[in-house]
Amino acid sequence: MDLVQRAGDLKPLLTDFALSSRFDREFSAVLERHFPDHVLTADSVGIHFVAGEGLSFYPDYHLIEELFSDPRLISRPRYRETLSGFLRDPDTSPEPLRRLAARDPAKASRVFARLLKRKRFSWDTDGEQLLRRSKPRYFDETPLPRTVPLSPLLSEALQRSR
Repeated sequence: MDLVQRAGDLKPLLTDFALSSRFDREFSAVLERHFPDHVLTADSVGIHFVAGEGLSFYPDYHLIEELFSDPRLISRPRYRETLSGFLRDPDTSPEPLRRLAARDPAKASRVFARLLKRKRFSWDTDGEQLLRRSKPRYFDETPLPRTVPLSPLLSEALQRSR
């Protein structure tokens, strides 16, 4: 039996569980136990997967997406502060900014030129250097995965230790 068929066989079981009241209780408990308040209370949360890093959750990611689509939004404090936070936070991967800039490097150049007050900023020539300067830990150290699957044995041991 191939993987696609086996995964398909799970779908009815997962659907039944997802529609049950038990799912609502357990899912809420998992969220509250594993996510900080600023993630749970955000208007939106971007979820990114990067090989070697795992899953990352970015509160208010929609603001960054909107900004990279319309660089004029950088004049609004909320957009400017959100981008500054993404750029300066040592725990935020540089990958979301790379992905957004890759969609339209010219717009990314305008966004960062305004943010940094550097008229000649070009994402193509200056972007990687900006990320390296702003997030040295991601380049100086081997990043550890943010999400690690645990075997049932390790999961039980972790829960007993709390």
